Amino acid sequence: MRTGLKSLLILSLVIISLCLSGCKDDTYVYPSVKLEFMSATTDGNGKITQFLSDDNRIVTVIADRTNTTLKADTVIRIISNYEEKGNNEAEIYALAQVLAPEPVPATDAAFEDGIKTDPLSLLSISKGNEFLNLVLSIKMQSGRHSIHVVEESVEINDGGQTEVRLLLYHNANEDPTSFSRRAYASIPLKKYLQHDNEVVVYFSYYNLDNELTTCQPICF
Repeated sequence: MRTGLKSLLILSLVIISLCLSGCKDDTYVYPSVKLEFMSATTDGNGKITQFLSDDNRIVTVIADRTNTTLKADTVIRIISNYEEKGNNEAEIYALAQVLAPEPVPATDAAFEDGIKTDPLSLLSISKGNEFLNLVLSIKMQSGRHSIHVVEESVEINDGGQTEVRLLLYHNANEDPTSFSRRAYASIPLKKYLQHDNEVVVYFSYYNLDNELTTCQPICF
């Protein structure tokens, strides 16, 4: 694989069913969980100790039922089902690490084999803190799909806004289109948000009809 080109093994976030061993009480109330993108902080053992929500709340993780181990002493983008416990505390019930490819120009070595734009569906796009969050649906069978983001242009318009145009790179690596799987990505935009002027992001991708589609601009 080329240096700088991130590969994503398409994964679906599994919603954990909550089972209590030996519990037969039909009146048991399942907790109210949220599904959100977030930036998780890990300790020296790779366990999540807290997360920064995309509405800018710092939340302490008092329990992680998935018992997931991630890279130690770092901040990682994830998507998670969690229950708020009050006092800015939460219990995690399910999580998946998401891809966070930083946009690079088309001249970057990551794209020396060309810009791949295999079709897919964009189920949702939203901003969260300094990220552009994507929920994708990709037709696949069992192969590895590569996802990246091409920085097509960065310009200051007449109104003083920074206009950023991004294109989704998707290489299906000739994987057959047998069924659809969801994939999650958070595009870091921090390098565009260093100044006080407003940043407007135009995000494009190729849909299932292989047509170039540009989303409504999103302002940061």
